[in-house]
Amino acid sequence: MALVSAAIDIGNAQHIGGRRDQQDSFGFSTVADAGFVAHGGIAAVLADGMGGMAHGDLASRTAVQAFLLHYQLKTTAETIPQALARSLAAANDAVIALGPEGELGATLIAAVVDGYHLHWITVGDSALTFFQGGQFHLLAELHTYASELDARASRGEITTAAALADPQREALSSYLGQRRLERVERSAAPLALRPGDRVLLASDGIFRTLTAAEMAAAMAGSAQESCEALLAQVLEKGVPGQDNATAILLSICAPQVAVATAVSRPRRLSPPVGRLLAAGAALSLGAAAVWVLAQLPPPPPPAGALAKPASVGAAPLPPDAGPRKPSPDDETDETP
Repeated sequence: MALVSAAIDIGNAQHIGGRRDQQDSFGFSTVADAGFVAHGGIAAVLADGMGGMAHGDLASRTAVQAFLLHYQLKTTAETIPQALARSLAAANDAVIALGPEGELGATLIAAVVDGYHLHWITVGDSALTFFQGGQFHLLAELHTYASELDARASRGEITTAAALADPQREALSSYLGQRRLERVERSAAPLALRPGDRVLLASDGIFRTLTAAEMAAAMAGSAQESCEALLAQVLEKGVPGQDNATAILLSICAPQVAVATAVSRPRRLSPPVGRLLAAGAALSLGAAAVWVLAQLPPPPPPAGALAKPASVGAAPLPPDAGPRKPSPDDETDETP
């Protein structure tokens, strides 16, 4: 029996913005090993070092490297969700090993495209979004104090105005570097993908600066062209103290080839991404572990239907707003 393999167009772009240090890091799993891609898919990882703590660049770079190193150890006996959970735990351990708890931290989002299915796992407030039909959808809830405030407001414990005005609204509630991760978002079932769908991993410097409509306007070209267009829009705004900006885009194309069961050919990527990714082992690009998920996700839904993301209802983002409001701390670079 033959399987149809999705073609994936991958793009990435990064800019330091108005900061002294680049605290965003990103990377991809290998695409050169056809055997690994057949059972592990293609993983993209983005980490953002916490600017209010020391050495955010080291924390994010360490998180990405540890995550990809451990994801590459996945075997055919391990499911993708299991491998994502194990790799996140390893990344958390690696950040903790850098220094005492509370001194270093980073957010992390990881997405895996496996054929026509998407798996993900996230911690922190970097954005994992899904672009379909001209609209962006937020796939994973952002781990900020805002969600708790909004829940309290919905129960009548505080007013909506008080929830919106709280100065700690955008404070992180979960991030790598904690011995006990308070919150982790993951796909309870893989999201079914179709040609034309796009998955965007974005750091603060993208989604705090651009609205959903502006982000959508950048999606017209190839994956690489779209990432570069996002950064161009960010830089054109000239925001004082602009945060580091990083974008990774996974674009699902028409079926590439029919391949033998359990075998997948390496993807042919457009330069410069192809040259960057074809180097064998996992690469950590850009300037850029004990907790394990207790439950495994249920069996995936039948292929062909668009699965509803587990963490959110995937309602379209308002065109005049990004995934969340800016933090008051964005104006200055607090890195020592």
